[in-house]
Amino acid sequence: MLAVYFFVVLAIPRPEPIKAEGWRLLGIFLATVAGLILQPIAGGALVLLAVTLSSVLGGLKIGQALEGYADTSVWLVVAAFMISRALINTGLARRIALLFVRMFGKSSLGVCYSLSLTDVVLASIIPSNALVPGGSPHCLSAAYGSNPGHAGLWAFLFASVYRYLYRSAMFFTGQASNPWP
Repeated sequence: MLAVYFFVVLAIPRPEPIKAEGWRLLGIFLATVAGLILQPIAGGALVLLAVTLSSVLGGLKIGQALEGYADTSVWLVVAAFMISRALINTGLARRIALLFVRMFGKSSLGVCYSLSLTDVVLASIIPSNALVPGGSPHCLSAAYGSNPGHAGLWAFLFASVYRYLYRSAMFFTGQASNPWP
C-alpha cells in the first residue's frame, strides 16, 4: 500500500490544475483500494487509517474526512450487512427457510415457493434488496445435497429467486432505493 501511495505521489507527474493535497489524497484513495483488495489488515481498520491519513496528509479537515459517514444511506448499507450476517451466523435464516420447506417442499416447485416465502419474511428484516436472496438458495440447496458446482436444484433455485424481486419493494425499508428518513 505504501508502494502504491508513493508511486502515485512521487512517480506520476501531477497535473497543474490539481493541488498537491489533492494528489496526495488520490494516492491515499488508491492505496486504500489496493489495501481492500490485498487485505493486509481488516477492512474497517484500513478505512479508519485512510480517513485519518486523509486529514493528516491529504489536506482535509477531520470534519471533511468524516462527512461521508453522516449520510443515512451509508448506515443503511452497514446495517443491512450486519443484520444479514447475524441472520446467517445465528442460523435463523436457515431455520426460517427449512420451516417453509417442511410445509411446502414436497416438490422442486414447492421448494421454490418456500424460497420465495422465506425471502418475503427476510425482506421485512433486512433493509436491502441485494442481501435478501443471497443466503436462502445456498442453505436450501445444501440441505438437498446440491451445490454451485452442479446444475439441478441449485441452479433452479438461483434462477427462481431472482424472479421474485418484488418482495423487498413490498416493505418501506426493504429496498435501498426506497425513501429513507
